Amino acid sequence: MNRYEELRLALFDCDENNIRTVKECLRRLKITDIQVAEDFSLSFDSLKYLVDADVVVVHWTSNSNDPLNFCRSLRFHPRSPNRFVPIIMISEMAIQSAVEAARDAGVDEFLTRPFSARSLEERLHMVVYQRRGFVRTDEFFGPDRRRGAMARMLGTERRSEPTELIDPATGTAYLD
Repeated sequence: MNRYEELRLALFDCDENNIRTVKECLRRLKITDIQVAEDFSLSFDSLKYLVDADVVVVHWTSNSNDPLNFCRSLRFHPRSPNRFVPIIMISEMAIQSAVEAARDAGVDEFLTRPFSARSLEERLHMVVYQRRGFVRTDEFFGPDRRRGAMARMLGTERRSEPTELIDPATGTAYLD
Protein backbone atom coordinates (compact mmCIF):
# COMPACT_ATOMS: atom_id res chain seq x y z
CA MET A 1 0.00 0.00 0.00
CA ASN A 2 1.26 3.46 -0.87
CA ARG A 3 1.92 5.51 2.24
CA TYR A 4 0.19 8.60 0.84
CA GLU A 5 -2.98 7.21 -0.68
CA GLU A 6 -5.14 7.91 2.40
CA LEU A 7 -4.15 11.61 2.53
CA ARG A 8 -6.81 14.28 2.05
CA LEU A 9 -5.43 17.40 0.37
CA ALA A 10 -6.81 20.89 -0.01
CA LEU A 11 -5.29 22.73 -2.98
CA PHE A 12 -5.64 26.52 -3.11
CA ASP A 13 -4.72 27.74 -6.56
CA CYS A 14 -6.21 29.97 -9.25
CA ASP A 15 -3.90 28.82 -12.08
CA GLU A 16 -5.42 26.01 -14.16
CA ASN A 17 -2.04 24.80 -15.41
CA ASN A 18 -0.61 24.59 -11.92
CA ILE A 19 -3.74 22.81 -10.64
CA ARG A 20 -3.38 20.24 -13.42
CA THR A 21 0.36 19.76 -12.68
CA VAL A 22 -0.13 19.39 -8.92
CA LYS A 23 -3.04 16.97 -9.35
CA GLU A 24 -1.03 14.84 -11.79
CA CYS A 25 1.90 14.67 -9.35
CA LEU A 26 -0.43 13.74 -6.52
CA ARG A 27 -2.15 11.06 -8.59
CA ARG A 28 1.26 9.49 -9.26
CA LEU A 29 1.52 9.16 -5.47
CA LYS A 30 -1.95 7.55 -5.45
CA ILE A 31 -3.52 10.58 -3.75
CA THR A 32 -7.03 11.03 -5.08
CA ASP A 33 -8.86 12.95 -2.32
CA ILE A 34 -8.03 16.47 -3.53
CA GLN A 35 -10.33 19.43 -2.92
CA VAL A 36 -9.55 22.50 -5.05
CA ALA A 37 -10.40 26.08 -4.12
CA GLU A 38 -9.60 28.88 -6.54
CA ASP A 39 -10.51 31.79 -4.26
CA PHE A 40 -8.42 32.76 -1.24
CA SER A 41 -11.02 35.25 -0.03
CA LEU A 42 -13.50 32.55 0.93
CA SER A 43 -14.46 32.50 4.59
CA PHE A 44 -13.39 29.68 6.89
CA ASP A 45 -17.04 28.72 7.24
CA SER A 46 -17.23 27.94 3.53
CA LEU A 47 -14.02 25.91 3.65
CA LYS A 48 -15.27 23.07 5.79
CA TYR A 49 -13.01 20.57 4.03
CA LEU A 50 -10.04 22.34 5.65
CA VAL A 51 -11.10 20.72 8.92
CA ASP A 52 -10.49 17.27 7.46
CA ALA A 53 -7.50 18.12 5.26
CA ASP A 54 -4.27 16.32 6.11
CA VAL A 55 -2.20 18.73 4.01
CA VAL A 56 -2.87 22.10 2.39
CA VAL A 57 -1.04 23.06 -0.80
CA VAL A 58 -1.08 26.78 -1.65
CA HIS A 59 0.12 28.41 -4.87
CA TRP A 60 1.58 31.90 -4.47
CA THR A 61 2.19 34.09 -7.52
CA SER A 62 4.03 37.40 -7.50
CA ASN A 63 0.89 39.36 -8.40
CA SER A 64 -1.03 38.58 -5.21
CA ASN A 65 -0.40 38.41 -1.48
CA ASP A 66 -3.74 36.66 -0.90
CA PRO A 67 -2.05 33.25 -0.43
CA LEU A 68 0.25 34.66 2.28
CA ASN A 69 -2.70 36.33 4.03
CA PHE A 70 -4.64 33.08 3.75
CA CYS A 71 -1.78 31.12 5.40
CA ARG A 72 -1.48 33.72 8.18
CA SER A 73 -5.22 33.49 8.81
CA LEU A 74 -5.12 29.71 8.83
CA ARG A 75 -2.44 29.81 11.53
CA PHE A 76 -3.41 32.88 13.58
CA HIS A 77 -7.17 33.39 13.28
CA PRO A 78 -9.05 32.20 16.39
CA ARG A 79 -11.78 30.63 14.21
CA SER A 80 -9.34 28.78 11.98
CA PRO A 81 -10.72 25.30 11.30
CA ASN A 82 -7.30 23.58 11.44
CA ARG A 83 -4.41 25.69 12.80
CA PHE A 84 -1.97 22.77 12.79
CA VAL A 85 -2.59 21.52 9.24
CA PRO A 86 0.68 21.19 7.29
CA ILE A 87 1.03 23.83 4.56
CA ILE A 88 3.17 23.42 1.46
CA MET A 89 3.56 26.59 -0.59
CA ILE A 90 4.35 26.48 -4.30
CA SER A 91 5.75 29.60 -5.95
CA GLU A 92 7.69 30.81 -8.97
CA MET A 93 9.59 33.20 -6.72
CA ALA A 94 12.83 31.43 -5.88
CA ILE A 95 14.28 34.25 -3.82
CA GLN A 96 15.16 34.34 -0.15
CA SER A 97 12.65 37.08 0.70
CA ALA A 98 9.78 34.97 -0.71
CA VAL A 99 10.83 31.91 1.28
CA GLU A 100 11.12 34.04 4.43
CA ALA A 101 7.70 35.63 3.85
CA ALA A 102 6.14 32.18 3.46
CA ARG A 103 7.94 30.90 6.56
CA ASP A 104 6.76 33.93 8.57
CA ALA A 105 3.17 33.27 7.40
CA GLY A 106 3.35 29.80 9.01
CA VAL A 107 4.14 27.69 5.93
CA ASP A 108 5.82 24.33 6.66
CA GLU A 109 7.55 23.71 3.32
CA PHE A 110 8.31 25.77 0.22
CA LEU A 111 8.45 24.38 -3.32
CA THR A 112 9.61 26.36 -6.35
CA ARG A 113 8.07 26.02 -9.80
CA PRO A 114 8.83 24.26 -12.00
CA PHE A 115 8.89 21.19 -9.78
CA SER A 116 8.89 17.44 -10.18
CA ALA A 117 6.63 14.80 -8.67
CA ARG A 118 9.67 13.69 -6.65
CA SER A 119 10.22 17.15 -5.12
CA LEU A 120 6.53 17.37 -4.18
CA GLU A 121 6.76 13.91 -2.63
CA GLU A 122 9.81 15.04 -0.61
CA ARG A 123 7.82 17.98 0.80
CA LEU A 124 4.87 15.70 1.59
CA HIS A 125 7.22 13.33 3.39
CA MET A 126 8.59 16.21 5.48
CA VAL A 127 5.16 17.46 6.57
CA VAL A 128 3.61 14.03 7.13
CA TYR A 129 6.45 11.91 8.52
CA GLN A 130 9.02 14.41 9.82
CA ARG A 131 6.74 17.09 11.18
CA ARG A 132 8.37 19.86 13.16
CA GLY A 133 6.91 21.12 16.41
CA PHE A 134 5.03 24.41 16.52
CA VAL A 135 6.11 27.62 18.19
CA ARG A 136 3.85 30.23 19.74
CA THR A 137 5.14 33.70 20.54
CA ASP A 138 3.44 37.08 20.57
CA GLU A 139 4.37 37.62 16.89
CA PHE A 140 4.42 34.09 15.46
CA PHE A 141 2.49 30.84 15.44
CA GLY A 142 3.63 28.04 13.18
CA PRO A 143 6.23 25.36 12.55
CA ASP A 144 9.52 25.70 14.40
CA ARG A 145 11.96 27.36 12.01
CA ARG A 146 14.78 25.21 13.33
CA ARG A 147 15.20 21.74 11.85
CA GLY A 148 16.55 18.48 13.24
CA ALA A 149 19.35 18.85 15.77
CA MET A 150 19.08 22.63 15.56
CA ALA A 151 15.58 22.42 17.05
CA ARG A 152 17.00 20.61 20.09
CA MET A 153 20.06 22.83 20.47
CA LEU A 154 20.75 24.41 23.82
CA GLY A 155 22.99 27.30 24.72
CA THR A 156 23.62 30.52 22.83
CA GLU A 157 21.53 29.56 19.80
CA ARG A 158 18.45 29.06 21.93
CA ARG A 159 15.66 31.59 21.86
CA SER A 160 16.29 34.56 24.12
CA GLU A 161 12.72 34.64 25.43
CA PRO A 162 10.64 31.80 26.85
CA THR A 163 8.71 30.28 23.96
CA GLU A 164 5.76 27.93 23.96
CA LEU A 165 6.48 24.83 21.88
CA ILE A 166 3.52 22.72 20.76
CA ASP A 167 3.35 19.18 19.42
CA PRO A 168 1.06 19.53 16.36
CA ALA A 169 -0.04 15.90 16.63
CA THR A 170 -1.32 16.17 20.20
CA GLY A 171 -1.57 19.91 20.87
CA THR A 172 0.57 19.43 24.00
CA ALA A 173 2.42 22.62 24.90
CA TYR A 174 5.58 23.15 26.93
CA LEU A 175 8.08 25.98 27.42
CA ASP A 176 11.41 26.03 25.60
